[in-house]
Amino acid sequence: MRFSVGSTNNTGIIPNTSYNRYTSRLNAESKLNDRITVGGNFSFTNANTRAAQNGSNIAGVMLALLRSPWILI
Repeated sequence: MRFSVGSTNNTGIIPNTSYNRYTSRLNAESKLNDRITVGGNFSFTNANTRAAQNGSNIAGVMLALLRSPWILI
């Protein structure tokens, strides 16, 4: 029998962006006799993403950066 748990939590470089993932897995196996082995697997994943808005609208982060003037000192 084996049980594992994992967690990934990332904060993006753009404000209010993140990625959180939680995983768990259970494996079990039993040998009934020399010829028969029975086993099973169970896994669960929960992922949440808070992404920056993108696309060709006026509120997109990358579009705002492209339209910003470059200032050289």
